[in-house]
Amino acid sequence: MFLLGFVMNIVQAQTAYGTGDPRGYAHSLQSILVSVFLICLAYSAQTIASSVSSYICSGATDNASALKIWIEIAKIFATLVVAAGISWTMVYLVGQAMMGIIDQMLGMPNALAGTVKNLFFGLIGLLITIFSIGIGSFILNIAAGGH
Repeated sequence: MFLLGFVMNIVQAQTAYGTGDPRGYAHSLQSILVSVFLICLAYSAQTIASSVSSYICSGATDNASALKIWIEIAKIFATLVVAAGISWTMVYLVGQAMMGIIDQMLGMPNALAGTVKNLFFGLIGLLITIFSIGIGSFILNIAAGGH
């Protein structure tokens, strides 16, 4: 269901972009971001259940056990948010590359320069998003009292 909504939002974004409707385009991109997050959540439901169930089934008998459960849940959701961000950035990069190809085929001036600039900043955003996984885990380990 999320995948269908994702595809419909992509079509809506392309239509809004083609007609020059910036509000419709922004709204579509927001919907796509939510769809990407929900798709990542749906695909990783089994992983979430398996990693948290061992802590929950054993029961939190003390503060340390309860803290372990919450740390695991926080790590899972931090990873999901970053995975959604990576997916979103990949969609952006593919879209920019396709737009650059179409602009060049249409003979638009400065198409290559604009495409290279957008892809460069997109790749920087992708690297920052990937590095945030390690930073997030580091912060969660410090909060849990680890080193």
